[in-house]
Amino acid sequence: MRGMAVIGVLGAVLIAGAGAWYAMAGGDAPAPVSLDAAASKLQGSATGTAIPKATASVVAATIPNSTAVASATGASAAATPTAAAKSEPAAGARWTVDGANSFVGYRVGEQLAGIGANTAVGRTSSVSGDLTFDGRAVSVLQVKADLRQLKSDDNRRDNYLRRSSLESDRLPDATFVLAEPIAVSVAAAEGAAMSATARGDFTLHGVTKRVEIPVEGKITGGKLLVVGSLRVPLADYGIAQPRVPLVLSVDEIAVMELSLVFSPAS
Repeated sequence: MRGMAVIGVLGAVLIAGAGAWYAMAGGDAPAPVSLDAAASKLQGSATGTAIPKATASVVAATIPNSTAVASATGASAAATPTAAAKSEPAAGARWTVDGANSFVGYRVGEQLAGIGANTAVGRTSSVSGDLTFDGRAVSVLQVKADLRQLKSDDNRRDNYLRRSSLESDRLPDATFVLAEPIAVSVAAAEGAAMSATARGDFTLHGVTKRVEIPVEGKITGGKLLVVGSLRVPLADYGIAQPRVPLVLSVDEIAVMELSLVFSPAS
């Protein structure tokens, strides 16, 4: 998806004309996805918010004595008994994407005339999906992102991506469907980091390819966090690199980033 960004950046130059838009480029790009950043965002959004009892009962069934139970009763996560951290999800537990705390996006490098190196980053929180996880393996995982909602630091780039290059107005969805179970490297204790490789079918710009995505995850506050990134050769997905005078070069490989938060399905 980062490739999308590159192309959007370049196309935006044509639309914006002169280098006015590019003169704004070169600022600090958002940091790459990370498990710590996802956890911090989730903790920030949950501050002062108690989990409804109905939700807490689902989490409790999935992760016995989980932090969600403490939250629902007004207790802090820190007050959760140590034994709760050793509990694991029940077999076949289903989780769904929490779009408010999730995003999928792109990151791509470029060389701009008169500016030099720049990193284009765009993200969308219009993400849906679900997974089935039993504490030792993920047996089902499917995620869909609406690329029409990609937002970068300039809406001219975003508008161009919808019309050209990525053509998200015509081909709006990027999807990933797991092809084989993901064996988790450690027991799914509350707060314990896990790492694995997700092998499945990735569809972008109407092209589907089998890929392997290194991912990290952990359960925190009764939710499952998953982050990962995938190198995406633009040509492999039929995304042509634009030729724009102000753009000296763009990376042939972009990076698709995902930062997903899953909640127990009700």
